[in-house]
Amino acid sequence: MFTNNDSWRNLMNKYILSALVVPVAFMGTTAAQAKTAALKAKVTPASASAKKITGKTVRGAHIKLTRGTVTYGVAKADRHGHFVLKLKHKLKGGWKYQVSISKAGYKTKSIGFQVKGLTKKAAKIKPVVPTSPAPTTPTTPTAPQAQAAQSSAPKPTTVGSQADVEADKVSNDIAQLNLQMDNFQTGRQTMTPFWRTSIDSQLQQLLNRINGLVTGNLRTDLLNTLWNAWMNLHQRFLNFLAGLNRQAFGGSGPAKSINHTNQVTDEIVKLQNANKQNGADVDQLTKSICKMDENLESDNFSDIQEQKRQLHNLQVKFNQVESKKLSAIGSGGELSLQNKSAEEKLQFEINKKQQEIDKDRENYKNIMTNFRVSRTKFQNEISQNNAQIQKLQSQQAPQTK
Repeated sequence: MFTNNDSWRNLMNKYILSALVVPVAFMGTTAAQAKTAALKAKVTPASASAKKITGKTVRGAHIKLTRGTVTYGVAKADRHGHFVLKLKHKLKGGWKYQVSISKAGYKTKSIGFQVKGLTKKAAKIKPVVPTSPAPTTPTTPTAPQAQAAQSSAPKPTTVGSQADVEADKVSNDIAQLNLQMDNFQTGRQTMTPFWRTSIDSQLQQLLNRINGLVTGNLRTDLLNTLWNAWMNLHQRFLNFLAGLNRQAFGGSGPAKSINHTNQVTDEIVKLQNANKQNGADVDQLTKSICKMDENLESDNFSDIQEQKRQLHNLQVKFNQVESKKLSAIGSGGELSLQNKSAEEKLQFEINKKQQEIDKDRENYKNIMTNFRVSRTKFQNEISQNNAQIQKLQSQQAPQTK
């Protein structure tokens, strides 16, 4: 059929190449699909007393638990896909949290869940409030019920709960302002004078709210997290405004010389407004530093006071054990192994509690140091702005004669 061997070989090569191209094309399609594959994951519901979060996903995936701008823990799935995420902060009953799971080649998956709380059980305990001073004959014993209601009343933790709720709101507001800044930096929204004034005001309000949490029953690590988040947002806002000013003064030629006077005037006004904002921040930080300094001298912080109360109770128990020890020795007896163990345990707990108090004092000192550093930074910005204002005014002076 084929008279020429070369023609026959060429035809066979074409069939072989076409047969190879088809599988390669399918392989490329499969790889493309793998890059956009959905990531499957399951998270076990957690309670307020949980110390870890568990679940299952693809092996090697990275897991992160967050609420607002606060990260509660990170983990990595093992070769079977199981993961155990140890919590850095305690969960709150009724609060909603976000689990983000990511891995190269997969779409990032986000799972929201609400922590189980004990609010319903606590609601069943109702204190007995007499409506009149007249004696009554109850059909059931109410004393234990009233005692349980008083013991379950959230008086010791009300301040802490309110502080936690307020901290969560501040964290969410900072996250919203960061999203707003994303819109400005990507050009989806224009930074008008209205928005500048609005964000200035919101930043000042957030700073006041964070300073108000200093004396609340809020853990120092969360307070530091909020402070750092505010500082990053504030610096981001200032850097963005500085970029706008550089753009306004960019370029050359007749157009620049024509609008130069107006631009200089506008720049002076902007710097004066910035100084006004920085001055308000300096005043607020100075008040917070003075207040914190007074509280540090007297340990007037709710968490330290609670720890000192616990330390006092431990010392009372330790003194009781010591008293028994001296009585036993005075009567010629020997101290039992049980008493020796109790004494050693109490001494260990006393030392541990004292270390916790010292650590909290040090954390508050670090916060106050951060306040001082920020105040100095704002004061330096004011000095720099004043120098820039004088420079601009000297450029403007010859044109106003």
